[in-house]
Amino acid sequence: MEKSLVILSQLRDEDAEWLLSAGQPRYLIPDQQLIQPGEPLNSLYFLADGALVVRSAANRELSQIHSGALVGEFGLLDPRKPQAVIVATRHSTLLEIPHYPLQVKLAQDAGFASRLYRGLALFLTFKLEDPTPLLSSDIPFTSRGIAEHELEHLILDNAYLVGKRIEYLTKRIMSMPSQ
Repeated sequence: MEKSLVILSQLRDEDAEWLLSAGQPRYLIPDQQLIQPGEPLNSLYFLADGALVVRSAANRELSQIHSGALVGEFGLLDPRKPQAVIVATRHSTLLEIPHYPLQVKLAQDAGFASRLYRGLALFLTFKLEDPTPLLSSDIPFTSRGIAEHELEHLILDNAYLVGKRIEYLTKRIMSMPSQ
């Protein structure tokens, strides 16, 4: 399941507004690096327009990132420096939210913190899901034994609203003045 859909499904409209107010637009040209291996990850990014690619240190493509995606959120959870590089594959516009004001907001606003961390936890639940079915059943399961369809139900109930939130964020970011 798409990471941004899972995480944003837990946030409220006022959370999205705060992210917009705390962030600055960032523009990348093709082949420009957003995240470099071994460098500290100090921001959360929302890709409003464009495309990015994640590459290993050996320059092997690991995944592609498209508009509406969040990037860098695990820097809030894991202090280790990234091992992969993230590069723009075309002109891209992002909202960059520095970790410092985000960490202050998380410390001061328990509701926002619980919603963001719940979104991250739900995403990790999907990501860590064991692809091997139980021996006695074909139902996919997670490490906690919850069926995948039960987790999807938690997210997809808000899919329309999340889609509208992503659309709103994208329009607002694209209309921000260049710095």
